[in-house]
Amino acid sequence: EFKRLATTAKSFGMDMQLLSPAEVKRMWPLMETGDLVGASWLPTDGQASPSDITQSLAKGARMHGAKLFENVRVTGFEMRDGRITAVKTEKGDIACDKVVNC
Repeated sequence: EFKRLATTAKSFGMDMQLLSPAEVKRMWPLMETGDLVGASWLPTDGQASPSDITQSLAKGARMHGAKLFENVRVTGFEMRDGRITAVKTEKGDIACDKVVNC
């Protein structure tokens, strides 16, 4: 499948490379490659910082009315009809319509 994808990518002018586990390990030494058969890599693919993405998503959520609480230990949930209606924390309960656990 990856060989087929690489051929298709090349037909569109994209430099998709197929890598062996050893090549992957050289590129990303911290990656566990013991169970890897191979990999594909497009050098022109985008890269992103996980912390920047997180901050961007948080900003968008706040712009749409979400409230984010950090460094607060969750101790449980209040449920009604199979739905969470409040998050119980060490600093008190937070009533809610929706919860994102991340």
